[in-house]
Amino acid sequence: MRKLAKEILGDTHNLILCEDVIQCLEITKNTQIKLVLLDIESQENLNDRIAEIVSKSIKIIIIANYKSQQIAEELVSLGASGYLVKPLKAQAMLSVC
Repeated sequence: MRKLAKEILGDTHNLILCEDVIQCLEITKNTQIKLVLLDIESQENLNDRIAEIVSKSIKIIIIANYKSQQIAEELVSLGASGYLVKPLKAQAMLSVC
């Protein structure tokens, strides 16, 4: 997902690519971030972390596969701005950025 984001958004957006939500939270402590694209495939216990990112007025778009779509919907109810379902299309990613 990070490689795809870099290919699609790299020329028009300043990207910081993170390994996981914990690294993302560390970066948001010292860097002004406008948008987080969060792939939830391998993430666990996201509720508190999502709330922490949202509290910083950062827009969060969840990237989910069909199996994790229900989790994505729950995270939207906690404050994430929306979600996209894999496989991602370039136009869908560009539309949220």
